Amino acid sequence: MSVRRGLAPRRDLLVMTLAYLAGLLAAVYVGRTVHGLHPIIVAGAADLAATVVVFTFSVAYDNSSFYDAYWSVIPPLLLFFWWARSGDADAWR
Repeated sequence: MSVRRGLAPRRDLLVMTLAYLAGLLAAVYVGRTVHGLHPIIVAGAADLAATVVVFTFSVAYDNSSFYDAYWSVIPPLLLFFWWARSGDADAWR
């Protein structure tokens, strides 16, 4: 029985990782699709796409904890988007 307990957390972590990778891919795809628009619209559309994907995983697996971690994962990615969008590292000072 201890072997079964050891496999379940790994499987859960794999599913969670796949959910977040799928959300990231959806965000990148949508972000590139609306690339020419205002940066706030691009970030909002990409965030919405990732949110829908992660939320869909949480509903499919009947586990709202999928979405809980989203709020600690997405801010650094949005920060990276704004930094990359600025094109000027000195603008952050």
